[in-house]
Amino acid sequence: MNQCGNQQKQKSEELWRRLAELKVSANQKPLGSMEERADALEKRFWGKVNKGEGCWEWTGTLHKSGYGGTCAGKSRTGKNGTITTHRLSWLLTFGDIPDKLFVLHKCDNKKCVRPDHLFLGTQKDNMGDAARKGLLSKPTRKSTKLKKEQILEIRANKDQLSNKELALKFNTSAPNIYHILKGETWKTIL
Repeated sequence: MNQCGNQQKQKSEELWRRLAELKVSANQKPLGSMEERADALEKRFWGKVNKGEGCWEWTGTLHKSGYGGTCAGKSRTGKNGTITTHRLSWLLTFGDIPDKLFVLHKCDNKKCVRPDHLFLGTQKDNMGDAARKGLLSKPTRKSTKLKKEQILEIRANKDQLSNKELALKFNTSAPNIYHILKGETWKTIL
């Protein structure tokens, strides 16, 4: 085998070892050599990608979250699962994803697997990026501004009504009532 062939085989074996650590199976057929498995996985993966001018969109299965997913073997918890396609794209293109790092999208397109649209970051980076771009959902819990009189009434009724009943009465949440009664909020009103 020539030097280029050796490098390709070495790359395939290295890739397959990395993917095997994640326990990603290359296909449902009997497995061949590491090189064959890596090549099969890569071919199957890129075969389900629509390479457009901008984003390269995954055309296979999508999670409820909107991210692409592909079959995987056992997860770290031992359950059958999937791997998100943007993570697999990173692995195929750049190699390992260090512990505690996430593969993030520059383009904010959940189906995108284009390697140059991806970057590594922490969960804090991910949340900061989403906040800056206005991608975080608004809280859905009940939110009211309670008045001094209402706080006093909540405290006066603590033995007669449950936190849930107080929350319904004052259009707020049971945890909010709990914090009021514990003196963790509204500390200035006695």
